[in-house]
Amino acid sequence: MKRSQALALLVAPLAIAVGASSQAALIAYTSLASWQAAAGTPIATEDFADTTLVAGLGITFGNDSPFPSGSISGGTYNDHAMCTACVAPPNHTQPKLTFAGGTSAFGAEWDLTPEGPGAGLAFLVTFADATTATLAGFTNTFSGFYGFVSTTTLFTSVTLQTGFIDDGETFAADNVRFKTTGGTGPGPDPTPVPEPGTLSLFGMAALAAGLARRLNRRRQA
Repeated sequence: MKRSQALALLVAPLAIAVGASSQAALIAYTSLASWQAAAGTPIATEDFADTTLVAGLGITFGNDSPFPSGSISGGTYNDHAMCTACVAPPNHTQPKLTFAGGTSAFGAEWDLTPEGPGAGLAFLVTFADATTATLAGFTNTFSGFYGFVSTTTLFTSVTLQTGFIDDGETFAADNVRFKTTGGTGPGPDPTPVPEPGTLSLFGMAALAAGLARRLNRRRQA
């Protein structure tokens, strides 16, 4: 094989690697301090002191028709998650939190005691590339902080659900926290910037292409 052909083959895999999407990695925390250290800054906090949500956060309330279940009252966000097999649009919807522009960190203080024991909460995370992942979350006895950080890919929404048939989970949430644009942290920055690894791949591909052109010119001289 000619050296110019070998170098051309080197360029092709690099281009494929640049275009490939990375697998998202979610790390869950039950310690607020540990979550904050992993999430970085800045962090926006919604304390539900009124019905106006902090910029960047949206909430779609759950609806267990004919009993709409979601509300913001008493300084908390109160809602009801259902089993995935029970949800049949348009009369039944799961509660969902959305993040304008995407985020890499989300957490809140949860109380699963309203209306007695339920099936616990699970978290369906939708990423910016439309892929999803599910975190098992916690059981109906849980009360306290729970959050997670994505170390690779931004996520745009979190749907709250349970995985059990004919059972759901009523909950209250307070002090919803999420990372906003800019700042620091091991998770990705919501401000779109080229990743160092991507820049390195582009540089290697450009170098290989340049060497191939130089060899071709020498052979033609």
